[in-house]
Amino acid sequence: VSLDRPASYTNYGQSAIAAAVHSAAGEWGLQKIRAHILKFNRASSGSFRKAGFRFKSSTGEVETWEWRAEH
Repeated sequence: VSLDRPASYTNYGQSAIAAAVHSAAGEWGLQKIRAHILKFNRASSGSFRKAGFRFKSSTGEVETWEWRAEH
């Protein structure tokens, strides 16, 4: 998710991620979604965390975050 500078300090990123996850889970029945985020990109990891993703692992410069459907 990439936003123009004025929108980057809002919750638009989190909202876009949450909407995409909700849509994908509902339409395709996905139970798990992973995001790979560069370690230095704290804004992105924060947006994914707020959208329900949880930190899973870290390799080199990349962190893996994961969302799982609630049962």
